[in-house]
Amino acid sequence: MKQNSKRSIRNGFTLVEVLIAILLVGVAAAVVYTELIASYRILMRSRAKLEAQGVAFDKLWKVYNLSMDKLPTTADPDFNPESIPVNSVLSTNAVMRCIVAVKIDNWTLDNPVEYWDIYVRVWATTNSPINFGGLFDDHPLASYQVRRYRGHRQKGED
Repeated sequence: MKQNSKRSIRNGFTLVEVLIAILLVGVAAAVVYTELIASYRILMRSRAKLEAQGVAFDKLWKVYNLSMDKLPTTADPDFNPESIPVNSVLSTNAVMRCIVAVKIDNWTLDNPVEYWDIYVRVWATTNSPINFGGLFDDHPLASYQVRRYRGHRQKGED
């Protein structure tokens, strides 16, 4: 019996084919993984920014609604300091500052302060995961400013 050398049956893949397939799958997985990591960082940054805006606005509203006798009569860089809530995404990754600037014109005992400028800013800390390696250190996640004038706003206040 003579075997036909032209009719060889080939089962499976060669070693070179398997290595090329593994290389292609590895490159595709690396591309997909880096895109997933980048989209996760963008998602976390957006979530942190939205939460920072909420925290900053709440703080601003709380200070704005204080009675006038509780507001400072001189500029106070850390008026009524308040930490970021513990259950927040920002609790360990952000810093909040509330500054109340005072405008005094024609100071008298009856009317010592004309208006207050209230600033609230929330920054991400330098090495936080929402900061992209320190790219946004000089830009706060949230920044609000409002001016409160003297006067009666609610019955029984001031």
